Amino acid sequence: AEPVLDHERRTVGAVSTDPTLTLPRLVRELDAAGVPLADASLRPPTLDDVFLRLTGGNGSDDRNESNDGKELVA
Repeated sequence: AEPVLDHERRTVGAVSTDPTLTLPRLVRELDAAGVPLADASLRPPTLDDVFLRLTGGNGSDDRNESNDGKELVA
């Protein structure tokens, strides 16, 4: 899935099937590129996320959802 940028909240979200490996790599790459990072966290999908994913939600939500992974928010 493609990252979702939220300029107003200054966040980037992405879905990963293995976030415990993806998040550290993302932090290292941002650091190497000189991008300041205030916070990085993992968020498990909510029941709404799973429902919308399984039922083909309308896609107007600003978050990436997954029923098989966790959302990365950096």
